[in-house]
Amino acid sequence: STVVAAAGLISDPGTGNAIPVTATATVAITTGGSGQTNTLAIPTFIGQELAIIMDVDGGGNRVITVASAFNIANNTVITLADAGDFVKLQAAQIGGALRWRLVVNDGAALS
Repeated sequence: STVVAAAGLISDPGTGNAIPVTATATVAITTGGSGQTNTLAIPTFIGQELAIIMDVDGGGNRVITVASAFNIANNTVITLADAGDFVKLQAAQIGGALRWRLVVNDGAALS
């Protein structure tokens, strides 16, 4: 079947690349082998939302390193291991700086 791109959908940037943070969006991840990574910069505006879901588990995990802590536990790493693992982040201003805050986590490991 063909997936039609819609407004607010970011293509999986692939392993080793940054997830774009230019708009409110959803990114569906497809993994291949082990050792897959992405980076996530700080958000670009207050209220920005980013949903990340593992769409297809090709056998490996996707480890996403966020530029700053996204929760009260000071976690900066999100690991998606199985299809359906999902996180939603929202941008907030904290101490005068933009930061991601974790809104929802369904299955992802945080560290």
